[in-house]
Amino acid sequence: MACNRDLSNVEKAYTGFYQVDIEFGSTDAPGLTMTNTHLRDYAGDCPGCGLHNQTEPHRAPPDRGHWDNVGMTEWRLIVPSLASMLVYMAYNMRITRRLIRLYLDDFFGLQLCTGSINKSLRESARAMAPVEQQIVED
Repeated sequence: MACNRDLSNVEKAYTGFYQVDIEFGSTDAPGLTMTNTHLRDYAGDCPGCGLHNQTEPHRAPPDRGHWDNVGMTEWRLIVPSLASMLVYMAYNMRITRRLIRLYLDDFFGLQLCTGSINKSLRESARAMAPVEQQIVED
């Protein structure tokens, strides 16, 4: 049972990760902006009740079917807007992973390995699988 005390002064960061994304402009301010966010996870023991509290990114349960070995988690470098751009470049424009790497480096100074790009594309496909099934059923 938790005592609901404020733990902000006892929690300490124990891990963290970066997320890279693209913000799309508007008609008033066109263009693309690259963002880099540092997220931290905290842990600490409540001085009142002794309960150990620890934050961590959400992880989707494993899928043992078609998506075996394709994990989905909030602990990721590439987040939705950038991932959607990678999907568009890879599947609509049919650009190779190597050329996607060159594009990101040339235009944004973002150096991603081919494995990170490929992992993002696979996670995006798994995330969209239920939507695809719904479209087929409709």
